[in-house]
Amino acid sequence: MSDRIVVMRNGVIEQDGTPREIYEEPKNLFVAGFIGEINRFDATVIERLDEQRVRASVEGRECNIYVNFAVEPGQKLNVLLRPEDLRVEEINDDNHIEGLIGYVRERNYKGMTLESVVELENGKMVMVSEFFNEDDPDFDHSLDQKMAISWVESWEVVLADEEHK
Repeated sequence: MSDRIVVMRNGVIEQDGTPREIYEEPKNLFVAGFIGEINRFDATVIERLDEQRVRASVEGRECNIYVNFAVEPGQKLNVLLRPEDLRVEEINDDNHIEGLIGYVRERNYKGMTLESVVELENGKMVMVSEFFNEDDPDFDHSLDQKMAISWVESWEVVLADEEHK
């Protein structure tokens, strides 16, 4: 594997870094899509909570996200998460739901992982990759199973929305 990767677009360097930096800390949407798969969620800033965290509406659900640049209420953002960084939980009742709500539309068993495509209530398709856990009775999700998608706070990459600058 190369020690460094230079990602170029139209002859211009977009990012120069290690494979890990390119994968985990992309500088823009073009670089984010260069290596591996990634989910992009639309977000709108509600308010800044502290130096690191912002309260935002992410695909219509409020949550806290880590943002390391100045933002204003109402500003559009992109929240990026790799399929392996997402957590899913089957929903059997609506008592206390944390996360984005969706339904399993595809699933692919790949030995050590189960890859699923979940359709959010707004129609956006999300890729999720879970490590196989044979002891978890809820691991092998059925098609059309209602799911909550969440992630560990601070695992997201947040970029300014390039379309609404």
